Amino acid sequence: MGLLKRLFAGAGAAIFLIAGSIAGTAAAHAAVVPSAITSVSIEQTMAIKYDFLTIHLGWAVPDGAEEGDTFSVTLPEELRAVGSDFTLTDGSGAVVATATMSGSTVTFTLTDYVATHANTHGDATIRAQFFSDAADNTSVPLRFVTGDGDAFDLSIFKYAVTPIDRSQPAKAASWMDLQDQGITKPQNAIWWQVAAPRGPSTTTRFTDTLGPGMKMDCAMGFMSTFEVQPSTGYLINQVDIDPSRVTVHSCTDTGFDVSISGAQPGEILSVGYFTSLTDQWLADYSNTATVTQDSGSQIASSSIQRYSSGGSGAGNNLGQLTVTKAYAGDGIALAKGPFKVLVDCQNGGSAVNGFPRTLSFENAGSQSLVLPFGTVCTADETDIGNATASDITPPPV
Repeated sequence: MGLLKRLFAGAGAAIFLIAGSIAGTAAAHAAVVPSAITSVSIEQTMAIKYDFLTIHLGWAVPDGAEEGDTFSVTLPEELRAVGSDFTLTDGSGAVVATATMSGSTVTFTLTDYVATHANTHGDATIRAQFFSDAADNTSVPLRFVTGDGDAFDLSIFKYAVTPIDRSQPAKAASWMDLQDQGITKPQNAIWWQVAAPRGPSTTTRFTDTLGPGMKMDCAMGFMSTFEVQPSTGYLINQVDIDPSRVTVHSCTDTGFDVSISGAQPGEILSVGYFTSLTDQWLADYSNTATVTQDSGSQIASSSIQRYSSGGSGAGNNLGQLTVTKAYAGDGIALAKGPFKVLVDCQNGGSAVNGFPRTLSFENAGSQSLVLPFGTVCTADETDIGNATASDITPPPV
């Protein structure tokens, strides 16, 4: 024992503190992040069946969450998510998380952004179509359930629709695939229908002009009905019109001109057709038709918008503090720990979570700590083992 003391006498223990940035590392495993969704709200307060609603989510993940970890929300059965998968990005465009839609569930997967940021949080917007057969003028409960079992209970007021006035022309449009909305499948992406006012009329002429971003499919359908749904005015029990009643004056990429003869009293004539997208990235697509009957001409216009989801994320940049234990002196070979270093860190005048923290070294080596940028740390070696002195370089970091 005396020999050990003599040989190690005069040897010193040095602590070096090195600050730097860190790079993201791949997650060792994926896990469900508990209570990551912090809020759910619906922008609209009332709706009718088939309306599109805007759902807002707030989310936050704890420090220590890893790339590949997930959190999710399942929409109530009265709502159907529309649009395609999307990403959540920060202000610089870095992808914080990806969102995948599968049926009524939206799953968010964290990227390596969380390896280099603390306090990672954000928001998401989900578009959904409202399908409820509840009675009109009632409140419809809506329960959103997260992947870890949390529930958010909301409601929306379902009001009575004003029936379509069938003494006027009407025009409607719908996406053939609400998830894709013509992005990857632009051919025949939108279905349009223009309906004339109720007959009688000797001749009913439809002149239709497409808006930008579309081209016409001239394989049109010509339909007739005398019936509408009383509560909505929607056309029901439509049948194909005898081709002998139809005259196609023209049809091009930009529109058509068609006449249908002999509308009987109460009969509603209509033309249905597809348009393909020539520009898949417009926010909306519009269409205007002029319907001319014995009583004169009237205009019917309609547009359809792209229903897309999205979101954002943010976090505080993380840096890395490396604490290195080294020996100096003529007794290095017999150095013996443990050597303990107390590290205390503050950011913005407040203690960083988990600090002060004691690091223990049995031998020379390094330990790294992940900290938010702007953190100031100090170190003090509280146990120098069998060394005779300790030196810390630099004093503050």
